[in-house]
Amino acid sequence: MLAFRFAAPLLALLCASSLFGQGTAIAQNSAPPALSASSLLDPIDKMNLPAVMRMMQEVLNAQGKLTFQAVGVFTPAAPSKPVRMASETSFTISDAVADAARCTLSLHSVDESRDDTGARATAESSIVLAMRDVEALEIQSVIEGYRTGTERNTSWDVFPPTFILHVLLNAGKTYQDHTRFTDDRGVVTEADSEMRGGFWLYFGEEPIARRMAEAMERASMLCAGKK
Repeated sequence: MLAFRFAAPLLALLCASSLFGQGTAIAQNSAPPALSASSLLDPIDKMNLPAVMRMMQEVLNAQGKLTFQAVGVFTPAAPSKPVRMASETSFTISDAVADAARCTLSLHSVDESRDDTGARATAESSIVLAMRDVEALEIQSVIEGYRTGTERNTSWDVFPPTFILHVLLNAGKTYQDHTRFTDDRGVVTEADSEMRGGFWLYFGEEPIARRMAEAMERASMLCAGKK
């Protein structure tokens, strides 16, 4: 059964991503196009499949570029001095297409990171997801992820508040993912994969993350019942 949960632990995601490593934070969106009134206000549980897929597509394409900074301080035992860690992460979604006829969601994401040493990395993904394969949707704030997974005596701050929507797939199901990773030396690695487990999306506002999760839940249920 499809489940929508809030604040589930996402430490594994944060550790696996370029995000986990350093963190006061500044997050901002590049000026995205305004969402329509229907995408913001219409009851999702009343939407048919074309309407909810259209709403998902619009929300994702309106996201723009989201940037946040995180700062962490590790305080070791005396006489060692505190260690400050900082990073900046940017996340951009583009070319989202929610196809009601095929019950698929495709999108392109770019995840850029830079730490306080100046090291940079860019991870790009082109994803194709069958909506009927979605099992659960979990939302957690980025700061909760840092605080849940860090060592003792380490404090984190992230600004502005940023949220993760983790899309979990049914056991044995996969999604298509073409990845392109550029490390801090400029070396590029590309791969085509069938990925298991799930993936995550960042949002700058909790209500938008919740509305997207509700829309994906609705689309998954409607697609599962479609013949």
